[in-house]
Amino acid sequence: MRILLVPLSSEREACSRVRVHQYLPYLAARGMTTRVEPFFPSVPDGYASPWPSLLGRLADAQYVARRVIGLARIAASYDVVLLQRVLLPPWLLHVLRRRVRVLVFDFDDAIYTVHEGARPPHGDLTAHFTHTVRSSDAVIASTPVLAARASAIQSRVVTLPSPIDCHRYRPRASLPGPPRRPVAGWIGSASTTMYVERLMPLLKRLAGDSGGLCVEMVGARLKDDSGGVRVHSWSLETEKECLAGFDIGLMPLVDDEWARGKAGYKLLQYMACGLPSVASPVGANVQIVRQGETGFLAESLDEWEDCLRRLADDAALRERMGCRAREIVEQEYSLERWAPVFCDTIESCGRIEA
Repeated sequence: MRILLVPLSSEREACSRVRVHQYLPYLAARGMTTRVEPFFPSVPDGYASPWPSLLGRLADAQYVARRVIGLARIAASYDVVLLQRVLLPPWLLHVLRRRVRVLVFDFDDAIYTVHEGARPPHGDLTAHFTHTVRSSDAVIASTPVLAARASAIQSRVVTLPSPIDCHRYRPRASLPGPPRRPVAGWIGSASTTMYVERLMPLLKRLAGDSGGLCVEMVGARLKDDSGGVRVHSWSLETEKECLAGFDIGLMPLVDDEWARGKAGYKLLQYMACGLPSVASPVGANVQIVRQGETGFLAESLDEWEDCLRRLADDAALRERMGCRAREIVEQEYSLERWAPVFCDTIESCGRIEA
């Protein structure tokens, strides 16, 4: 079976790395021949995720048209084409669809809308999403919320979370030495910094307490002075090192339609590294975090402070929760568990009659 995979971007872009690139060895082990053609081939380190609503801003219409025509030329020689997260104008999708035997659409965010505070999109995202899902032979969605949205349009929908490679992300080894202040950490991108901005006054206060927490952010782009919060740039090469310095993982969200579709991948990174987490009770976070067992769900600022102080003051609690988090992520969210499901899905799609 020959598979053409069209991720949004290169493996430096998290959604493409997690939803496409990390499956390549498993597809090869099944005897499938794969070709990867990122729609936007080059995304520099730290670049904000190119949401579909920004398609026209990221590349001019000529580039998009040329890219689609180029993909259409080679698509006919493949049994399955997987299009990951890219929403195209209907006429360009029609150009591609005419040459594709089986089209699978994969998405991991609420790309039919935009997040709170985002600029208005070019074109009707809902209409483009509906047309893409309807034109596909099958859809893979990362959460039940997203799958339900697609299922209203398309009968063949598979829910497949964004799994974590537990061999890449591991708990750090215990190091000898004097006790240090615990570190509460967040990892993300410029586009998701908005979620931690509401917590900044609290985090600055905690970072300023002599007996409290250190606070570190990786990939954030803060609007004002960090006030004692340490900020690091993100890169694929240093990501694991940054996570290894955390003792507590942070995943705040706002409760809007965009956030309710998020897959909670930050939480899975923290859990795979053996960390307890504090997260907003929004979307997949509610299913991933086991309250009081692997971390805490916190809504108000008072709840966030209580949870963070409790974890900061109790190293044994952090250790116990982190160990349990690692166990659960291995059992329920690991790449080893979900890669066979992905491969099975692609194989079954390849058997769809044209």
